[in-house]
Amino acid sequence: MSAIMAHRAFVTLDPPLIAARQPFCHKPLGDESPYQLNYLGGHFPAVEKIICAINAAFGVVLQPDAKLYRPFVWDFIASLWVYVTVPLVESLRGGSQISLTTLIPVQFAAQALTGGVVLPVFWILLLFRLPREAKGETISKGNAESIVFAITYGYLFISIILLLRPTVGMIILWQVFPLVVGGLIVLYPRLSSHSTSRWHTPGNDLIYSLYALIFITSTTTHLHSLLSLDYSFAKLVHMWIPRMVAPIPGDSPAALMVDILQWDAAVIFGSMMIAATWLTAKSSRERIIIVGWCVVGSVLVGPGGALSVVWWWREKRLLVGAAQSGQRS
Repeated sequence: MSAIMAHRAFVTLDPPLIAARQPFCHKPLGDESPYQLNYLGGHFPAVEKIICAINAAFGVVLQPDAKLYRPFVWDFIASLWVYVTVPLVESLRGGSQISLTTLIPVQFAAQALTGGVVLPVFWILLLFRLPREAKGETISKGNAESIVFAITYGYLFISIILLLRPTVGMIILWQVFPLVVGGLIVLYPRLSSHSTSRWHTPGNDLIYSLYALIFITSTTTHLHSLLSLDYSFAKLVHMWIPRMVAPIPGDSPAALMVDILQWDAAVIFGSMMIAATWLTAKSSRERIIIVGWCVVGSVLVGPGGALSVVWWWREKRLLVGAAQSGQRS
């Protein structure tokens, strides 16, 4: 999946997208575009040109003249909430083999190289290291609180402001949200004045609530997007399903960028479905149920809403398994 996404983003679509966005970033450190900034102090102009191109390409789908794609962009960013949350929950769980210092750079790389390129490799490398059966792998209340705090201020608020006011500054800030989220998680213990006992108290109830909130938000955004499409299934498929053919000559920068985002979404949520199935299902019947729900649920409530249900189920099973393990011991 990573190879397919990389070929689509950087071989099939990148040349026409570069040509289409040429007015944005055709000269390092020039004055032709608001995205032309000294991101690295002007010391690495070639790298700064790449950063400018990434920000400019993403920015075109947020501009007023790209309102045709607004339902998809809103739906996509709302669904990404589960993509941001799940790895954090798994990394801060007791006994996890995923460190935060590994996760944040991976998510930051996904912003630059697309999540569709990075995420399948990430899940393959770590899938077999995550706990399937619970042996006390609950998450502490302190870690759960830090996740809710960091995601609320580091992703949710930034995304809402981005969608309402897509300024250059907000576009740049959204691109680095993994660093913001990681920084807030590290800072939370220092900002919190609660007792230290919560770091030894299970916080699964907060994670349940977080997944429930993701479900509500994703479902609401998805239904609103469907409303704007007159609840047309054909339009919904056109909005979410990526094209298999090469871009049409003359496609706008927004159309080309949406093509990349559609492929990005397919690979991100597809890999998360596979991971959720592997980690949650205990039988062939359950695997069929999970995959079927993810496919049907993505149409009904959006991919973020569908996946949040499955990851909520995994969290519930881990807690029940941990309680049973504790009783046996």
